[in-house]
Amino acid sequence: MKKYFPLAILLWIATSWGQGFILPRPGGGSAELIEHRFTADLEDQVAEIKVMQTFHNPSPRPLEGVYYFPIPQEAIINQFALYVDGKKLAGELLDCDQARALYEDIVRRNIDPALLEYADHRFFRLSLFPLPAHQNRKIELTYSQVLPFQNGMVRFLYPLHGEMQRGRGALPPRPQWARDEERGPVHVPARCRQFFSLTLKSQTALGSIYSPSHAIEVQRRSDYEAHIAYEGDRHENESDFILYYSRSDDAMGMNLLCHRTGSDPGYFMLLVSPRSSWAEDRILDKDVIFVLDTSGSIAGEKMEQAKAALTYCLNALHSRDRFALVTFSSEVRTWKPRWIDAAQGRQEAVDYVARLEATGGTNIDAALETAFSFKPAAGRSGGVLFITDGLPTVGVQDIKTILAHVQSKPAAQRIFTFGVGYDVNTYLLDKIAETGRAVSDYIAPEENIEEKISRFFDKVNRPVLTDLQVELAEGRVLDVYPKKLPDLFDDDQLMVVGRYSQAGAATVVLRGTSGHTQRRFTYQGRFAQKAENDFLPRLWAFRKIAYLVDDMRTHGENAEVRKEIETLSKEYGVLSPFTAFLAQEDEARALPVALDRHRGRFKLDAYSSSASAQAPMNAVGAAAVQLSKGLRDMKEKKVMDSNEQIRYAGGKGFSLRNDEWVEIRYNGEPVLAVKRDSDACLHLLKAYPELGRYLAVAERVLFSWNGRWLRIGETGESERSVESWRIFFK
Repeated sequence: MKKYFPLAILLWIATSWGQGFILPRPGGGSAELIEHRFTADLEDQVAEIKVMQTFHNPSPRPLEGVYYFPIPQEAIINQFALYVDGKKLAGELLDCDQARALYEDIVRRNIDPALLEYADHRFFRLSLFPLPAHQNRKIELTYSQVLPFQNGMVRFLYPLHGEMQRGRGALPPRPQWARDEERGPVHVPARCRQFFSLTLKSQTALGSIYSPSHAIEVQRRSDYEAHIAYEGDRHENESDFILYYSRSDDAMGMNLLCHRTGSDPGYFMLLVSPRSSWAEDRILDKDVIFVLDTSGSIAGEKMEQAKAALTYCLNALHSRDRFALVTFSSEVRTWKPRWIDAAQGRQEAVDYVARLEATGGTNIDAALETAFSFKPAAGRSGGVLFITDGLPTVGVQDIKTILAHVQSKPAAQRIFTFGVGYDVNTYLLDKIAETGRAVSDYIAPEENIEEKISRFFDKVNRPVLTDLQVELAEGRVLDVYPKKLPDLFDDDQLMVVGRYSQAGAATVVLRGTSGHTQRRFTYQGRFAQKAENDFLPRLWAFRKIAYLVDDMRTHGENAEVRKEIETLSKEYGVLSPFTAFLAQEDEARALPVALDRHRGRFKLDAYSSSASAQAPMNAVGAAAVQLSKGLRDMKEKKVMDSNEQIRYAGGKGFSLRNDEWVEIRYNGEPVLAVKRDSDACLHLLKAYPELGRYLAVAERVLFSWNGRWLRIGETGESERSVESWRIFFK
């Protein structure tokens, strides 16, 4: 219990800063950030930003403090205004010496390791009037800046990194009180909601729009304007908000992002986005087969939701689309033995679906055979939407035989499979979808079938380019993912990641089919000799590991592949079924904070043993569904979200070992210990400000820099000059 109070002293900073933060007067309490909004108008390379933060005083007495707003050194600030409760107040922009003095005070007082992220920032400062007990104060701040342009892409960064105190666990769903034996109750702050809204405008057509940090929603309003939104609890994501966007008048926008810091092969990401007006004019007509399981096990609410989902899809078809409708249980039934024009037959099909009843067994093989008897016409996009809630119980039941039948068919049709509930064979459904160059998905018992399938159908209802192939700098790229490219849809974005062995000019050629026409698009890019986009190595590792695990699902346990997965997991800090990080509970875990941080996330506990790695033997049940969904998420990974077992900073992964966050690559090398709140630590950061991002990981951290290993904590060297540090790292 004695741990609680030191934690509470630090929690004030965890809850009082986002883009800006409040340092309280000595001896004062802490203000909580309960809501954080920002809006941004991005036009070409200029950003107009408005920040709105609401702070709450949870204590029984007034609080005073100083509000600080961190400004990156590279930011060119054109104007700055700050409002408190609607009144414009005067503040000051700290010069370099003042900012350095503030930073040194933070280090010496050992206030919060996350603040060390701002070693190379300037600050805007405003003294706040007392905040009355149990009252709120709203701070609004506006500023504009010129955004950097690199490798054909504009980059927008909104600092959030310290908004949640790292190492303190997730925040609880409502205010709670822990008790310290010596000092009484300690307040634990409530969750804070984040609302981000950005309007993107350009004189040139917009190309790729991508965030590696947050799962954004992108609405393209025209070739020249888009709206970007994000909403969530701050405990769900503690990363800085990063947005990349490109501008191009080409029909197919293509861009390369690279990461390379040494002589090893670099990492690249290729983003492909069709221009909105070009895609709108080239949406392909579709031939779609809907296949619905009506066996007895789907009776009741599941059946009603499945029928509603099918009705939605039928109504969403375009007027020139055609469709067929197949239902199956012990027997297979075809509504009409031919393609039906959507414009004429839609309502009759909807009426037929409404009369469907659930009964009998599950004849998956015969249902697929019937679906394949419908051949899509030349120049049209062909697809199968296959929905089942059970295992094959009638007809051919051997999984390998069913897959052999599927693999023997022409690859003209995409087969999208949906498993409803946990009593499905995930291996079978995954491989059917993979063979058909499509995807599988699963609907848990608590999920709504109609909502999930309708949302998916909206995404794939507007294909513009099929049978994609990409050529990338032949002989210089390796480990490229995905192995098979999906079709490209309107308002969609293709992402390809891989590694490159040699820097220099790179020609990218994209080929695909648009109706009866073969299309070819060319992009002249460049593999950078040196570039920092440190999310790329982990993004690549996620995808590579997913493919390796999937290979083991297919072919069973393999010591060599298993070893490669373990090595990649440790090197890049990626959780996998075969890597266990023995994360011990830190101080924050003692508090009654939310224990369900990973609810709905990818967990593979049930597959951590060698036996369970053989997926064909473990393809049924909740754990199998979780594994399949997790692998799909990894293969399609776009956002580098955070988790409580691993932390990331500057391209390094850290795991918790014996109350210390240790760089995952550490393997017993000699270490120099440095006392955190000492001149030695302060001078280290003066000599190398970029190390602040590693010290920001936690109060106790072990990491490497220029071939040396450092341990920052409560003990160690306390005296070392700036020059001495520079000599040490030579």
